[in-house]
Amino acid sequence: MKTSKQHRGLKPLHWLVLLVFTGLVGCDSGGGSNGGNNSSNSSSTATASSSSSSDSSSASSDSEPELRGFEVWLEGEQSVPMVQTDQSAMASVTINETDGLVTAEMDLNDVSGVNAAHIHTGEVGSNGPVTFGFSDADEDGVWKIEGEAVTQAQYEALIAGQWYVNVHTERYPDGEIRGQILTDTQTVHAFTLSGEQEVPPVETDGYGQGYLLYDSSNGMLTLNTWVWNLTATAAHIHLAEAGLNGDIVAGWEVSPDDEGVWQVPEETILGSDEVLALYMANLYVNIHTEANPDGEIRGQILPEGYELLLFDLSPGQEVPRVESSASGAGYATINTETGGLRLNAWSMNMQATAAHIHEAGIGENGDVAIGLEENTEQVGLWQIPVNTGMEAETQALLLSGGHYLNMHSDEYPDGEIRGQIVSGPWDVLTFALSGAQEVPPVETEAEGDGYALLNTELGDLTMVVNTRNLDTASAAHIHTGAAGVNGDILLGLEQDGIDASVWRLPGDISLDEPTLAELMEAGHYVNVHSPSHPDGEIRGQITY
Repeated sequence: MKTSKQHRGLKPLHWLVLLVFTGLVGCDSGGGSNGGNNSSNSSSTATASSSSSSDSSSASSDSEPELRGFEVWLEGEQSVPMVQTDQSAMASVTINETDGLVTAEMDLNDVSGVNAAHIHTGEVGSNGPVTFGFSDADEDGVWKIEGEAVTQAQYEALIAGQWYVNVHTERYPDGEIRGQILTDTQTVHAFTLSGEQEVPPVETDGYGQGYLLYDSSNGMLTLNTWVWNLTATAAHIHLAEAGLNGDIVAGWEVSPDDEGVWQVPEETILGSDEVLALYMANLYVNIHTEANPDGEIRGQILPEGYELLLFDLSPGQEVPRVESSASGAGYATINTETGGLRLNAWSMNMQATAAHIHEAGIGENGDVAIGLEENTEQVGLWQIPVNTGMEAETQALLLSGGHYLNMHSDEYPDGEIRGQIVSGPWDVLTFALSGAQEVPPVETEAEGDGYALLNTELGDLTMVVNTRNLDTASAAHIHTGAAGVNGDILLGLEQDGIDASVWRLPGDISLDEPTLAELMEAGHYVNVHSPSHPDGEIRGQITY
C-alpha cells in the first residue's frame, strides 16, 4: 500500500464540458465575444457554414439527455453507528448529466415507521449534512426526488463515493437503514471489531465498527473505524486471514473531527497484492492500547459473500464433559458463493494429537467430516487443508451450528476440548446438573450435562440435556429462578424416543426480550424430575 499525492481523476458534468467546448470553438471561428457566455443559446459547434451550424444546433436540442443511474442497497449495517434491523430497501438514483439534475425513487412500503429520507453528503463511515430530500407527495409509499439541480462540487463528491441515502424512522430518528451511492468500480465493506477476533482472544469491553470503500478504477481506499470503551494508542491494517497474525500494511491517523475515529491517510492506494487480499478476506484492522499493545480489538474485513465464524473450545462442550484445564479458540471464514472454507484453531494447555470437524449439533457426537492438519511452525495451531470446499447443503448445516471441532489428546482420545462452530450472534452455553443444586439439596448418584445454543439477538434457543444414572427420569423443564431459588416452569423438555437419558427442547423455541435478558443473567435452571424425587432429582443453573 502506498500514499499518493495525485488528485482523483473525476469526470465533470457533461453540460459544463459543452459550455467550455462551445466557448473554445467560438474563439476559433472569430466569435470571441461568446467565449464566456453560459447561456443555452450561445454559439453552437464549429461548421463550414452558418446553415450547417443551425442544423447542428437543432439536432442537439432534440437528442436524448445523457443519464447515469445508480442502484443503492440500504441496510442497517451501513449506518453510523450500525443498526441491528431486519429492514432494508433499494433506491434508484439518476443523474441527468446533460441538464445537471438528480432524480431518485425509493419504495418504502415494506419499511415501517418511516418519517423522512434524504441524500446526504458524507464518505463511508461518517455522517454528513442533508443534500437533497425525498418526498412521499403521493402518499403511496414511494419516496421521490423530482429533479434537483446538482453543482459541480456535488457531482464530484458523488463520483468519489461521498453521497449516501438515509432513511429515518420513528425508532431510529438519525437513520435506520443507509446505503452509500457507488459507481461500478466501488465496493463497500462494513465490519465489526472485538476482542474475540484477536489471536489469542482478549477479554475487553472495547468494541468497534469499521467502514471501507475501495475504488478499483484508481486503487483509492477510504476507511473509517469507530471504537468505544477503550483508549487506542495505534491502529493498523494487517495482512492475514482470520485466526492468524500478520504484518502491518498501513498505519492510521486519529480523525481531527470525530472522537474515537481512526482513518487511513487521504489518497491511500492499495497495491495489487493487497487488493487480492481484500477480496479474499485476508485483511484485518487491529486497534492497539497500552493494556494490550499487540491489539485489544480486531476486525476482519469481509467482502460480500463471506461469513466469519468465531468459537471457543472447552472441556464442558465435550459429550460427556471432561475435567481439564485446556481451552481453545477457533476462527473460520466461508465464502458462501463458492463454499470455500478456511479454519484456524488454537489449543492451549494441552498436547493435541489430532483435530477434526465433526457433523452434529450441540450435546451430540457425530462422525468426522474434515480432518485438520497440525502447523509445524506454530505450536498449538491446527488448520484445515488448503482448498477445502463445501457443498451448498453442508454449508447450510455448518452456518446453522450443525458442526463442531474436536481436539483429541492421549489422555482424552475421544476429545479433550470441543467447540460448536457458530456464526453471528449465536452463543454456546454449557452447564452441569447435580443433586447438590436442588433446593433443598438431594443426595443422588445421578448427574447430567446441559448444552444450549442461543441467538442473543432473536432469542432462538436450542437445548440438549444428557443425564447419567437416572433411568427413571419422568420429566424435565426449564424453570425461572436464580441459583438457590425455586421457580415456575417456563418450558418443557421432551425425552428422546430411543435414548431415555436425552432430553431436548421442542423445535422453534424463541424467547421474548425480557425472558432472553433474564436467561443471560443466569435467571433460569433445568430441573429433571423422577418418581423418587418428584420436585427434582438433579438441577443445573443455565449460566451465560
